[in-house]
Amino acid sequence: MSPCARVLRVVLCTLTVFLILIPAVSPAAVIYVKTDAAGLNDGSTWLDAYTDLQSALAIATDGDSVWVAEGSYRPTNVTDRTATFTVPNGVGLFGGFDGNESDISQPNKKKNGTVLSGNLGVT
Repeated sequence: MSPCARVLRVVLCTLTVFLILIPAVSPAAVIYVKTDAAGLNDGSTWLDAYTDLQSALAIATDGDSVWVAEGSYRPTNVTDRTATFTVPNGVGLFGGFDGNESDISQPNKKKNGTVLSGNLGVT
């Protein structure tokens, strides 16, 4: 084997090992939440939005944004008064949407009130 072929082989092997060690990075996601969404309830679009904010927060990871449409959201559907919302590190939580926006600059917070309520167990 020629010296050039040996060098090329070492470089390719090193490059292959380097590429294998780079972790896969998924792009940041927008996760949608809307109380009256009627679709798949998977957070992928406004139509398929989660109807429960806790479900969106449970899957959100660093860099994701959770867009919450107008309405009132509680951390639980039962009377557990210790339940809370916990926003994961690096996740943006944004409200004031009417449920049709496609850009983070579009919500109207004065018109579309989004309330995170701790008023649990009260009818």
